[in-house]
Amino acid sequence: MADEPVYDRPELVPQFQSAVDADEAQRREDIRKNQELENKRWLKRALAHAAGRRILWGILQESGAFQQRFGFGPNGHPNPEANWYYAGSRDFGLQLYHSWMALDPEGIVSLLREFHPHFPRPK
Repeated sequence: MADEPVYDRPELVPQFQSAVDADEAQRREDIRKNQELENKRWLKRALAHAAGRRILWGILQESGAFQQRFGFGPNGHPNPEANWYYAGSRDFGLQLYHSWMALDPEGIVSLLREFHPHFPRPK
C-alpha cells in the first residue's frame, strides 16, 4: 500500500483520521498537496486562454463580487430579503475570488486588468 500514490486512490485513506497514525497523516497530507497542485494547474490553464478568462470574469460578475446591490420592491421600498440575497451572492463571489487569488495571483491580476473597469487597461 505504501508503494502506490495515494492521491490517485483516496479510498486507501480511512474516512476518519487517526490521531496517532503518522503514515495515515502523511497520506492525507500528500492527497491535500496533490489536489492543491492540480487546482493551481487547472486555474493557470484556464487563465491562459481568452475564453477561460471571459468565463471566470463572468462568474465573478454574475455573483456581484465587485458590486454593492440592493433590492427594492415594486413600489420602490427597500426589500431586506433581497438585500440579504445579494449580500450572500457577493460573499460567495468574493470567496471564490480570494481562493483564485491564492492559487494564481499573477493570473487573477491580469484578469482584472483585462476586465475590471477600475484597473488600468494593458496597452
